Amino acid sequence: MKKLLAILAAIALTGCLFGCSGTPETVTLDPDALVSELQSKITFVEEPFQLSENKIGNYYELPEEGILSADVYVAGVGATPEEIAIFQCADAATANAVKAACETRIAEQKEAFVDYVPAEMPKLEDPVIVVKGNWVVMVISGDDATAEQVILSNMK
Repeated sequence: MKKLLAILAAIALTGCLFGCSGTPETVTLDPDALVSELQSKITFVEEPFQLSENKIGNYYELPEEGILSADVYVAGVGATPEEIAIFQCADAATANAVKAACETRIAEQKEAFVDYVPAEMPKLEDPVIVVKGNWVVMVISGDDATAEQVILSNMK
């Protein structure tokens, strides 16, 4: 129920923010180039592998409509919470719902790792989530500053 309320609140807030401020900016992003640069500039303990599209729903509670593309990479063995998620959304409301889904994913990972591998908890303290235009990018790593810089430099 909390998840549903968070998503509804995000959608309502988006409507108010974008309804009052005009059209959202258009942003382009090449997900493959972003993933490649993230993997070259950040040391991941486990090499992330790409989930097939039909598996992404096992990790994220996403809106049924409004997602144009989704690329999610998770840790190979699962001993770390490291993750890269890139979503292209049809509109700002969907982007905010996806952001809420990313926040839910982080909360679930915190619950899973607190007892499983407590040493990995710092990676979950303040992971990077960037929403720009209709894109949502989340990176859980040991280098949040680099992740955010790489994401922003790839959004044009």
